[in-house]
Amino acid sequence: MKKIFMLMLLCFASSFINVLAKDNVFSINKYSEESFDFIMPSYNQKQKEDGFIAAGYYLKEKQEVDNEFYLDYQANVVKYKTNGEIIWTFSYGKTKEDKVTSINYAYDENNIIDGYLISVDKTYDINKSEEEITEDEREQTTIIKINLDGKTVYEKDISLREKEKIKKIVPIELNDNVTDGYLAIAEKKDNSITSYLIRLDKDLNIRWSKKEENTEYLDIISLKENNTEKGYIGIKKNTQTSKKTLVHLDTEGNEIETIEVDINKYIEAKLGDSKNGFILYGITPEVKLKKGSYSFFIKSFDINNEENWEIIGDAPVSKKINILYRKEETKDSLNYYFYYGNSSDNSLEVIKVNEEGIIEKKVKKIMTNYYDIKDFYIKKDRLFFVGQINCPEDDNCEYDANSLFLVSDEDKVIEVEDKDSTSILVVTGLLILIPILILLKKKKIIKL
Repeated sequence: MKKIFMLMLLCFASSFINVLAKDNVFSINKYSEESFDFIMPSYNQKQKEDGFIAAGYYLKEKQEVDNEFYLDYQANVVKYKTNGEIIWTFSYGKTKEDKVTSINYAYDENNIIDGYLISVDKTYDINKSEEEITEDEREQTTIIKINLDGKTVYEKDISLREKEKIKKIVPIELNDNVTDGYLAIAEKKDNSITSYLIRLDKDLNIRWSKKEENTEYLDIISLKENNTEKGYIGIKKNTQTSKKTLVHLDTEGNEIETIEVDINKYIEAKLGDSKNGFILYGITPEVKLKKGSYSFFIKSFDINNEENWEIIGDAPVSKKINILYRKEETKDSLNYYFYYGNSSDNSLEVIKVNEEGIIEKKVKKIMTNYYDIKDFYIKKDRLFFVGQINCPEDDNCEYDANSLFLVSDEDKVIEVEDKDSTSILVVTGLLILIPILILLKKKKIIKL
């Protein structure tokens, strides 16, 4: 009899585990508004992965300057263990709007990761009057290096003194994954947009720069063949004609080829790195779905800019939600993961695509109004999301918005809202428990 009751308890408990054990949500919850925009694995002094770095901003407080109130955004970096435990936090805020625009690893002379480089848009000191602020202070970008323990190593202003701001920084690996420096996209906005490609060494000294008038770089990645740098692939837009082109640049930033892809037909297009080539992905109107809908597309190209394969999604996607991309490469396989918003049921989904361009499965489906996901990472079949936890307008929450760090297993588990969780648990438990009770009654072990 005891064994039977133990079996019943285990079955009932398993119903709870199957629903809830897959997702764990963590939030700093220190200020009224926080957001993470980036996530990447963290390292310890022995060069072993030991968790994650999440970077973004928080709204410290509103400050009054010259009888006006300003929002005081500050850069925010947090190191987490994979179980959500916070190891350390780092904040940077000298201006009224310090936001992280990119984060990369920093390397020493032996190509060992010794910290993180945080790119921050620097506007101006919130405590200065308008007359005290110089034009350089308004426009320059600051890069802060912190060590593996979250302590400041140095600050450096990266600027060509042309009032440009850095949008993205890409690490450059010359041979055998040895990082030689970084490539930065910068731009200046006045009557038009002027773009700059800036090549930096590992100490952030400028090696060379390229200037293009009436041009906006929308994205750029490093192109590698067998771990050797072969130049860059970029998406750029002519700001006078709005025409977009996909281009191949050499290692000095010179355009050597316009890749024959009609990129203007896409609603959105981004670039992802691949093994011996690159990935082009985004939102397309060319779908076999209901009228007026959009879906995702994925194109794979080889090192010679020739198309390997193309996927057009079978789900309608939301234009309001960014499509995100991650690559996971092991000794035995190479897989691509894509995150998007499914507009048919307002869910968030992640799919897995193999190296041959076949969608293997839907990895994750999230049903909630609370998550604004900005970035994700996959490690050994576990998904890690960052972004913001928002309070829907019709809910009476005690917060406005807080940082999201979501740890999820790979299975197609649906994340449910709090108000639905209890009913799902009860129904799931009863579906398991009722057949057991009927069986026991037939054997006259219990009375119903």
